[in-house]
Amino acid sequence: MNISEKVGEGILATTLKGHQGSVLCLDVSSPCRRDDTNQLKSSNTTSLTATCSFLLLSGSEDHTARLWDLREHRKRACLCVQTFGDVLSAMFAPNCGVDLSNEHVVSPFGLDCTIYLAVENSVLEYDLRHTKAPIVREATRNLGTVLQHQDEVNQISLAYGCIHHPQQQKQQQQQSKKHFKKGRKGSKLTNNTATIDDSSLYLAACDDAGTVRFMDIKNTTTSSILHHDPKGVAVVPTCAFRPRSQSKGIMRIAAGLEVVSGGSDCKINLWDLSRPKKPISYFTIENVSSINSDGHTSKPQVCNPPLVHSLAWSASGQSLAAGLGNGSIGIFTVDNRRLVQTGLIDEDSHNASVVSVVYSDFSQDSAERILCSAGSDGTILFWDVGSREWSDEGWEQDETNDSQQAMGEKADIAGIFAESLSMKEERPRKGFGKTRKLFDIPHGRKLNWVTKATSPSNNKRDTIFVADTSTEITCYSIPMR
Repeated sequence: MNISEKVGEGILATTLKGHQGSVLCLDVSSPCRRDDTNQLKSSNTTSLTATCSFLLLSGSEDHTARLWDLREHRKRACLCVQTFGDVLSAMFAPNCGVDLSNEHVVSPFGLDCTIYLAVENSVLEYDLRHTKAPIVREATRNLGTVLQHQDEVNQISLAYGCIHHPQQQKQQQQQSKKHFKKGRKGSKLTNNTATIDDSSLYLAACDDAGTVRFMDIKNTTTSSILHHDPKGVAVVPTCAFRPRSQSKGIMRIAAGLEVVSGGSDCKINLWDLSRPKKPISYFTIENVSSINSDGHTSKPQVCNPPLVHSLAWSASGQSLAAGLGNGSIGIFTVDNRRLVQTGLIDEDSHNASVVSVVYSDFSQDSAERILCSAGSDGTILFWDVGSREWSDEGWEQDETNDSQQAMGEKADIAGIFAESLSMKEERPRKGFGKTRKLFDIPHGRKLNWVTKATSPSNNKRDTIFVADTSTEITCYSIPMR
């Protein structure tokens, strides 16, 4: 890992070198809890199971996926996975979110280094717990035989949960409402005692044939199909499971597993996997002019239609960002199981397709507000999308200050974040609030993917990992606190 330069005030850019082709996708392993981190530091083991919370996973056109050890003084490639084609999407098995200090409730996937790779029209599973050689050539399982994609897989998504049939779901919702009301009246049953059924790990994969196929990882015989475009004309570049928020207790859990898909038909579909025949809600994005807060009309991009290139949920599952082909970013929420647009970032945004978006939940205060977007124009933008609350007259947004700076201007990044998250202004309740651009990073090369990693609490820096058309991975270390 080579230090390249200081990009802005306090921001450092470093690179990871090892791939022989363009890096197409990235993922970061689930973070450890503080107790687990201390235990790992005191352990002398070098197994991947012990270090999985410090790993970066990358997929490339060189037909390999690589794991990078991100611990201090060890920033290097530690494992190479060889495949039979371009690695278009790569993911770690997610942490199920249970208390890892209790060995009796740890999911079998909770601390495992199991990765999933989308290669051509297949999805490959690699269980790396007992891997000793630096090069892995054989997959543990080829899930393509179950999913049976007819065309190239573009993205995969993973989530724990349990799919209930409509009648079971109705009964569970009624029971959940009863317990939820008791909890509000002072019963011992509170939101903190609600349990999530993490018995199954589900995988969803979208493809060029206009479908999203999903399966229970434990079930090696059957899969189900979501027809994003029944005509099979649209390509589905992106899909993402909706995180299940703990903040609303059992009420949110009873809703079951939901996944969102975005396609070249300029449509976003929201699915309930217990009802796979049709989406429970959809939103069609139109390439029209929007009215800015100052009353002026912005010009739509005629050349690039608003195809949906990327989707990302906030950690709570309450906010959804969509990167579009015309350089704009749509902000959505789910109200009564219906997709509702709450914002549109088209002013001072990207000049080309937004290929990747991610909520940079570096701190609790910024979990729902700070959005990072990467475009084909070679720029990385950071936005404060504010906090929106539903009222009878529409969406109300707490606005931020007007400060926005480019990295070339030596911006005080930590100061911008702190000031933006602390300031609020009154805004009209009707229409979209104006989202603020905080700063940008002029990366230069066309971007393919962006993801983020949170550093330990004693480190006041967090990292954005960027994949582009080169063979290198760029790491931007950003002062956040």
